[in-house]
Amino acid sequence: MRRCSYTWEGWDKERQCPEETWSGSEKYCIFHDPSLEKDTELFEQKLKEKLVKKDYNFRGYCFPEWTNFVSIEFEEYADFIDAAFQKGANFSGAAFQHAGFSGAAFQHAYFWKTTFQNAYFTGTTFQYADFRGATFQDADFSGATFQKYVNLWEATFQHIDFRELERIYRDLKQNLQRDGNYSEAGEFYYREMEMRRIRTKVKGGRLWLEFYRLLAGYGEKPARTLLSSFFTIVLFAFVYWALGCLDYAAENIGHFEEFIYSLYFSFVTFTTLGIGDIKPLTHTGRLLICCEAVIGAFLIALFVVVFARKMMR
Repeated sequence: MRRCSYTWEGWDKERQCPEETWSGSEKYCIFHDPSLEKDTELFEQKLKEKLVKKDYNFRGYCFPEWTNFVSIEFEEYADFIDAAFQKGANFSGAAFQHAGFSGAAFQHAYFWKTTFQNAYFTGTTFQYADFRGATFQDADFSGATFQKYVNLWEATFQHIDFRELERIYRDLKQNLQRDGNYSEAGEFYYREMEMRRIRTKVKGGRLWLEFYRLLAGYGEKPARTLLSSFFTIVLFAFVYWALGCLDYAAENIGHFEEFIYSLYFSFVTFTTLGIGDIKPLTHTGRLLICCEAVIGAFLIALFVVVFARKMMR
């Protein structure tokens, strides 16, 4: 048998795969043969032998079907550069001390609770990637492409550029919008804005993003605007009632009825209806009414914009 013809550029010279060609190919070894019909049993057998030897050089490998690296501790540098995972790969619970995935291509990749130290995903292509509960230390995702889906729920990041995560979520949002999946696109837009808020250092900009998040979920959660409106109405009603700054135009009413009147007046003021059957008694009351009217007009307008945006999709 001849030596596998797969080569790559090393830092000092061109390097060649040390494996021999296998019976199904005159040019490549079982690892670098891109054929979908290659002997998967032989591939898995030789892969297990490499893992036992702690030989973690998988550069340019063409992994068939589902490849299992569950809970494996890669104690040395793991080289998956330019590797192609034709169907899927499961790295759940694995631990990488140093890993290179640059230029690799994944269809379905599972990295549940995987630990990465000094991991490079530059130029990596993912169709579906699940990083739930993963831990990243000094990870580089520059130039990585997420075509369909990525899950970073409960993933933790140390020494990572949140600008890069923002770009990842923005790319996913745009891909989903092109496919007409506006519901999921909205979720990734929310995550994109979260990364922008986290990385923003200017106090004014971060305060505005925090305010926008709480009131409307960056324009993706109209229910938050409704909840904010309800809270505002109840809060002002309580203040009116506690300060006794309203003329209820009714005699001999108890505290509970006074609060009901205050709640009614607060709703009328918030919606800027201004019926006029209840009037302020003090300048403090007049000032509070002006403040609530302005807040009410703003929140109503915000809800209309956010709700219309969701419905137009």
